[in-house]
Amino acid sequence: MAAWVALGVACAASEAPAQAVRGTVTSQRTGQPVGGAMVQLLDPAGAEVTRTQSDAEGRYGVRAPAPGTYRLRFLVPGYRSLVSLPLQIAAGQTLEYPLQLTAVAPELLDTLIVE
Repeated sequence: MAAWVALGVACAASEAPAQAVRGTVTSQRTGQPVGGAMVQLLDPAGAEVTRTQSDAEGRYGVRAPAPGTYRLRFLVPGYRSLVSLPLQIAAGQTLEYPLQLTAVAPELLDTLIVE
């Protein structure tokens, strides 16, 4: 009997809805999707919890390990990096966070020499 109770608790825990943030990254100038943007979920201390990359359509999604306060950091070559304001994520909640990134003028980009 105890084994069935333990199994039931384990199954219920695995079926609990996760909390997440998803959205689309676009260029502020063109409105086009920005693929390959690194999206990091940060804890309140600024440490990375998880990361993903936006797909070719600019879509991304990250799961938070627990309800709480998080920030998102967006990094992609050719665009200004951005850290969101704090996001409060409740248990089982999925937040929509669409974002427009600002392109950096080519003359301000670092030079990269490949030999």
